[in-house]
Amino acid sequence: MPLTLQKSEQARQPQSLHPFHTFLLGAVVMVNELTTALPYFVAIGQITSAGLSGLPAVGILALYNLIFALPLFAFLGLFMVYGPRFAAQTERISAAIAVWAPRIIKYGALLVGAFLTLDAAFFFLRGDALFT
Repeated sequence: MPLTLQKSEQARQPQSLHPFHTFLLGAVVMVNELTTALPYFVAIGQITSAGLSGLPAVGILALYNLIFALPLFAFLGLFMVYGPRFAAQTERISAAIAVWAPRIIKYGALLVGAFLTLDAAFFFLRGDALFT
């Protein structure tokens, strides 16, 4: 059963396809992709600094790519095997994350903030932090 968008879920069309606006959209997408690109660049830097020759360096980079892509292949395989049941389960997990993530972030940030405030108070009172 293929996943399709309903009428109300159709992707929004851009207001302008002017080359400058298209360039800006591409730039924003590229900034968004930095979260996955930076570790890749670091891996390439580490491989380069190790002084490996061509074939071993390409092999290690291929291994890095395989490990990076394994979760995506696993999701694809699970969807192909279990189909709608897998999609329903991922929707339930997404709904639970949507409910619990804001609470965890809110109270987690409060706990971290309280810890940092306590640590700063100890630093100013005793001259050293709690964990030095």
